[in-house]
Amino acid sequence: MWLGTVIGAATGKNAWPKSNFFRKPAVTDAGVTGLLLVHHLLLAGALTLLVVASSTRMAVRLGLCGLCVIQTPLYIYAHCVGTEAFTLTLIIAMTALLRWVGDRGRIRPWLWAGYFGLLLLAILTRHPNAVLAAALPGAFLLGGIIDSIRGRDWSAWKRSVRPFLLATAAGVVTIVAANGATLGFCLIADQIPRSMAGYTFQWKLGFMSGMDPAERRTYWQHVLGPNAKDEFPEVMLGIDVDRVKENGAWQTRTYFWQILDAIAKRSPEMSRQDSVAEAEIALNSMIMPFLLRGGSLYWNSVWVDFWEGLVWTPAAISGQLIETTTVYYDKSDVVTAPRNAPIFELSTFKGKDGQGIRDTFWHNPAFYFFPYLLPPHGVYFIVALALAGCLIGFRDPSAWRVGSTAMSVLITALVMWFLTKLFTQDLPRFAAPLYAGVFAVGIFVIGQLADACLDLWQSRRTHNRVDAKAGSNPNGSET
Repeated sequence: MWLGTVIGAATGKNAWPKSNFFRKPAVTDAGVTGLLLVHHLLLAGALTLLVVASSTRMAVRLGLCGLCVIQTPLYIYAHCVGTEAFTLTLIIAMTALLRWVGDRGRIRPWLWAGYFGLLLLAILTRHPNAVLAAALPGAFLLGGIIDSIRGRDWSAWKRSVRPFLLATAAGVVTIVAANGATLGFCLIADQIPRSMAGYTFQWKLGFMSGMDPAERRTYWQHVLGPNAKDEFPEVMLGIDVDRVKENGAWQTRTYFWQILDAIAKRSPEMSRQDSVAEAEIALNSMIMPFLLRGGSLYWNSVWVDFWEGLVWTPAAISGQLIETTTVYYDKSDVVTAPRNAPIFELSTFKGKDGQGIRDTFWHNPAFYFFPYLLPPHGVYFIVALALAGCLIGFRDPSAWRVGSTAMSVLITALVMWFLTKLFTQDLPRFAAPLYAGVFAVGIFVIGQLADACLDLWQSRRTHNRVDAKAGSNPNGSET
């Protein structure tokens, strides 16, 4: 954005960036265009790396490129400004690098550094991505187990112990480094370091909306527990669980506003920034009680969201971004707020309404046609898992090791999706990282399986030619 803003200033399209740009970025058309260009270039690089890692044959690579072209969600997310925009690209690149990093027989330090560098960026982009640290150790662990079973050598798994421990240690160090970097960024930006998990967790509690007020109060008191005064900040204890918004709809989002009101009454001298930080820290305190004492009501909501999320289609994952781009037009207070004025001066919004922005996307065949050709990503998952199983069925040890790597990524992606459902409501965009991981593994195993099948076919064809030649020359052994 900074470079784009500089180019825009040099061409007279906007003002020069201020010295505090990296703390308070100025939103300009040139800056946003520069950011989106970088997104697309990095996505193109990640997809190229994935295709190259998946096959050594040009014909197969061209087929894989065709599959990449119709994955519209990837390009829609690359064309947006948000946490998932860069996450999808990083997940694809990490999956591609596993083709070489997962080779337990040869540890290449520079490849490992690149892989864990991408992991660091993924965590900084979206903290739940820390779960991806388990993918590489899982690949070594599964590879060792499958080697022992397929090779009938029960000591084979021992060769995976060293790379497994190294990968685990590297993953832990990367997570610690990401948290340290986040702390540093907060201090530089003069922000109170805190997790945003509780703020996000508010929307997870939407399952309580179906309760009658008496049942909701009883359940809330049960979750708080008998020692609530000792375990919770005072501002949390004053929450009215039956408070509704002005339109009469009950929403847990009111918890945040109630806490802010309580802080303002208690400490009127506190700045808005510090009040928001304290409110978000207070919200964090309700996560563990629900995990421990939420009971069947909470856990049923987790499982329902988990399974429903697997039926989201690429069209739904793409469509939510388009709808959230237009949501501001449904809120007049947002449109007229002075702090949002620079946003509505962008060419994306200027002179348009919500329907106009929708039409910009959905009248483009690439956006409304391809996504509807693609199945729910739960189907992607099943297909990718089956293909990985096929690779494990080959006699070639390298094929079943690739299959074990693919399975490790799939399992890690599914675990990350489940953990996401512990803290968030069921929205299509939250499934985008799972979609990217499953898609990348699918491309990977399709390419590897195609290569393995073609190798087997060529080997048998060569063997048959040798046999035919020997049969046509019975004295061949004497000549």
